Amino acid sequence: MQNESAPKLDLRGVKCPMNYVKAKLALEKQDPESSLELLVDFGESVESVIKSLEKDGYKIEKFVELEGFCSLLVRNLGNFNVK
Repeated sequence: MQNESAPKLDLRGVKCPMNYVKAKLALEKQDPESSLELLVDFGESVESVIKSLEKDGYKIEKFVELEGFCSLLVRNLGNFNVK
């Protein structure tokens, strides 16, 4: 995805649920309305991360399938209330 303005967090090889936990902690440290690019293993890992982050109020702005992993651009909407 090569988003030059968003910081990147490489979660390839990190198993569920730790990939979600690490993503959420990184997003919570960012300013509201900022974005973070996540690199996540394809399959159950990326599905779980997307579902959990969306449930927490984060917006998945882009999803790109690459060789063996996915790149997600996630926007921090500043809403940390779990639904």
